Amino acid sequence: MSLSPTSSRLEGIQSALEVTVCEELGDPKTNDAQKLHRAYGDLIGHPTLVRQPNVDFKAIADSLNSKFPWASDAVELVLGEIALKQVYGDPRLSSVLKPFLLVGQPGSGKTKFATELSQILGLPMDILSGGVADSGGLQAVSRGWSSTLPCGPFLAMHRHKCANPVILIDEIDKAKDGASNGHIWTTLLSMLNGDGQFYDGCLMANVDLRFVNFWATANDISEMPRPLIDRFIVVQMPSPGAEFSDLILDSIVADHLSAIGSQGCPAISQLERHKIKQVLKSKDGSIRKMQQTFAALLRKKALQEVLPVMHHDEAKENTLILWPSPSEALH
Repeated sequence: MSLSPTSSRLEGIQSALEVTVCEELGDPKTNDAQKLHRAYGDLIGHPTLVRQPNVDFKAIADSLNSKFPWASDAVELVLGEIALKQVYGDPRLSSVLKPFLLVGQPGSGKTKFATELSQILGLPMDILSGGVADSGGLQAVSRGWSSTLPCGPFLAMHRHKCANPVILIDEIDKAKDGASNGHIWTTLLSMLNGDGQFYDGCLMANVDLRFVNFWATANDISEMPRPLIDRFIVVQMPSPGAEFSDLILDSIVADHLSAIGSQGCPAISQLERHKIKQVLKSKDGSIRKMQQTFAALLRKKALQEVLPVMHHDEAKENTLILWPSPSEALH
């Protein structure tokens, strides 16, 4: 690996950091190697930027705490990792966080927290599914196969033009056995070794993964291999309590309207708000179920707008919207 300063300045204090993540291709004179060089030559033997994060600690803390007030441990971890580099280390490495694993019940906001964090820090993210029966796009497809492809982190670095993208492995605990193309757990173990050098069977060369941000989520880590767990900082993500239901509902409304490209929606009555909030209090209630309930309510309102004379069966509507039963709401 090589490091090189650039002429650009970080807030006028320190030059930006660039790293060469792959020095050269193995067996470079073959046709396969020449094709790879044409496709990924900007990362091979050339430095690429370590992207710098937003380091406004108050803004980061305010944003994350306002959206995830039940996740104070996760917020503290992120701020502490950035502060560590800013105060005691190289500030140019502030956007390189130690691998962390968010563990919590389904619907506790783990994936949402990770995606919000990447956006706040200004780091590009690729989300890979952990519930696969192979390496889940992490491992390279070796040269010689028609589908040959570099490893997932290298592809992310190439796509996002930086050495420190975020690779989020969602539901890493769901990985399945019986793979013919590797296993996501063993691949991660190799990628998270001490020196960060990972041999890529497509490039036939080592790739420097020390600057890649590896994050993961899981519901239950009891069946995961201990050596892999030890590679991560494990952070418990508690399920939000009912006291956060108003804040969560406001966030759900804003996110849903943004997703459909809307500038507004019909007013939600106090009774409707109350019913949606009750979902969080019900047995097995979660943010995800609140999202589903709000989406169903909005679909009903939209349908009433376009088909105002359509007869609506109130009992059928209630089942479609998934209101909790009185007994569940009191759980």
